[in-house]
Amino acid sequence: MMDTRQGNALAGLLLVLLLAGCAARPAMPARPAIDKITVTPSLTCAPAPTLTAVATETPTLTPTPACAALTGQVLALQIDSSWMPKPMQFNLYLPPCYDPARQPGYLVLYMLHGQTYDQDQWLRLGIVDKADALIAAGELPPFMIVMPFEEYSLRDPFSTGFGESLTDELLPWVDANYNTCAERECRAIGGLSRGGAWGIHLGFSRWELFSAIGAHSVPPFVGSGEQLGGWLEAIPDGEEPRISMDIGENDPYRGMAEEFEKCLTGYGVAHEWILNPGSHTEDYWNAHVEEYLRWYWGE
Repeated sequence: MMDTRQGNALAGLLLVLLLAGCAARPAMPARPAIDKITVTPSLTCAPAPTLTAVATETPTLTPTPACAALTGQVLALQIDSSWMPKPMQFNLYLPPCYDPARQPGYLVLYMLHGQTYDQDQWLRLGIVDKADALIAAGELPPFMIVMPFEEYSLRDPFSTGFGESLTDELLPWVDANYNTCAERECRAIGGLSRGGAWGIHLGFSRWELFSAIGAHSVPPFVGSGEQLGGWLEAIPDGEEPRISMDIGENDPYRGMAEEFEKCLTGYGVAHEWILNPGSHTEDYWNAHVEEYLRWYWGE
């Protein structure tokens, strides 16, 4: 039998051997590392995003305000001429609120000055102010005025090329570059003194271009009465231009005007003949500018 000391020693020895066996156990191999894989969700499998409606305001269209201009504008222009040695100079009046895209195009009045004057004569007589007022008031439709300059007004009218330049160059140029109604019914010609003589000559000889003729205080060109019959024969029935003649009672050219008026009557041409107080002066024409415009474009 072992005594107590031997038993305790044996127990201690067994404990030491047990601990040594635990310390000697081989280490467990480490777990291999696992690569992380990033998975991109399929577009078809991704949850549909939540759509949030955003309120938007309905756009408000602000209409373009109507033109409120009460005055037109006057342009000083010139074009080259193959009929005359110098360019054709002219003033061009555009009515209030002139619109290059307006339909229909604008009426056009060709207004000629007197002998020894220039294209500014009708401006000085107040034709633009009268036109502005009548158009702005709605008493006349919007229209344009072309005022050409006859530089060689002291020469034989048929030797300068002025008439041909007006009808064959100026008129087509205006129609091509501005918004005009290019029909005969939309075009008139007139003038005072020598300008009125041109109105008669071109209005009848080129009847297809003008539907109305204004002859104010006119001494017609020599031979106009004799030519009238031939002009009328070339004009189809019912296509004769409207014509208005006026003159002052004390105008030195009254006799010449009356002779041509008798020719109109003799050929049965409908016309307006007006004898007013006054003479061959700018005061006379200034006093009647509004009447002229109302006759050209009034109903």
